[in-house]
Amino acid sequence: MSIAAAVSSVELRQIVAARYAGSSFRVALVNSPGTVYDPSSTVTRTFMANEILAGTAGYARQTISYTTNDIYAYTDEGIPLARKAATFSHNDSATTYSFTHVVLLRPAVITAAISGTTMTVSAVSSGTLAVGQVLTGTGVAVGTGITALGTGTGGTGTYTVSSSQTVSSTTITAAEIVSVAPLANAATMSDGYDAVFYFDLKQFGYYQT
Repeated sequence: MSIAAAVSSVELRQIVAARYAGSSFRVALVNSPGTVYDPSSTVTRTFMANEILAGTAGYARQTISYTTNDIYAYTDEGIPLARKAATFSHNDSATTYSFTHVVLLRPAVITAAISGTTMTVSAVSSGTLAVGQVLTGTGVAVGTGITALGTGTGGTGTYTVSSSQTVSSTTITAAEIVSVAPLANAATMSDGYDAVFYFDLKQFGYYQT
């Protein structure tokens, strides 16, 4: 016999607020034709190695943030807690780029240096480090990710990274994938065009009064 568990709206709101409210997220564009992203099997650093190169026709990751004011009451249908927009603008140059996936990332911002496959983190400005996160920053090889913990367990300390390289101390963003949205067809950004993507944050669960 199965029994349906009732989860209160207060509990659901607290869970969502703890995970999202007051947090900033990055939105990235990835060009990986034919790839079906599966969070249980896709290697994050391999997938993110196909992100559009920063600076290409003005491309840069966009940032969206959720606040406590975004949290509303839960209903049976599940209403949006917030609608956020991320806008990518082409810089009107002759360069074009294509993308097939829109990726929502939870970033951690750190100060670190890399020698060989060891990253030494001297400061953490925001977020928490974890295995599987993808690293971006000046001089960091595209597709570099954290593969193992060293003396660091989320904060300062050492971590093993996937690619051997030498990077002087700099600001690095370590990001985990929150969600991936595939496009029905690849989109091409050229001069004079913008791409706007909307994100609805919803609560999901079962609540019985």
